Amino acid sequence: MIAKLFSSQKQIASLKHIQEFIDTYAKQDNWHEIARASGNLGYGWIHYSLIRLLRPNRVLCIGSRYGYIPAICAMACKDNKKGVVDFVDPGYDQANPKHNNILGARKSTHWGGVGFWHTKEAKNQFKSFDLDRYISVHITTSKKFAKQSGSLRWNHISLDGDHSYEGISADFRRLWPRVVSGG
Repeated sequence: MIAKLFSSQKQIASLKHIQEFIDTYAKQDNWHEIARASGNLGYGWIHYSLIRLLRPNRVLCIGSRYGYIPAICAMACKDNKKGVVDFVDPGYDQANPKHNNILGARKSTHWGGVGFWHTKEAKNQFKSFDLDRYISVHITTSKKFAKQSGSLRWNHISLDGDHSYEGISADFRRLWPRVVSGG
């Protein structure tokens, strides 16, 4: 889809198609330097390009408000005709006092969850653009997922969950040993 051959329009994919992708997975957020009007996927291009070049068997994405980076990674796997994305997010909502209590001192200053992954809409989020065959959604914490995922290893990992020093350090220590050589 994104990597269609050049057409008479002299662009890789239609602007409308890219804007629909942005509207579906980034919504109103612009955490990734997206420029919807011009169809610029911002930092999404980095993940897409790396996955297209490396052709990984497995990709891991920790955290995402509405699934933007996991969807980018799944689209690259789809365009490669190989690979699967494990997407992990606990579905916390920074406006929910119960979720802030779970995180204790880190609170909402280090994560930007909106509780999306516990909504009815989220169940079908990756059916758009036929990405559901390339992504496996795990509504849990990265710590629990690391334990549950046994000996799984990944070629590409995106860490975007708990943005505190403690949180990102823990994810890095927990998952770095499970990166495939060359990943």
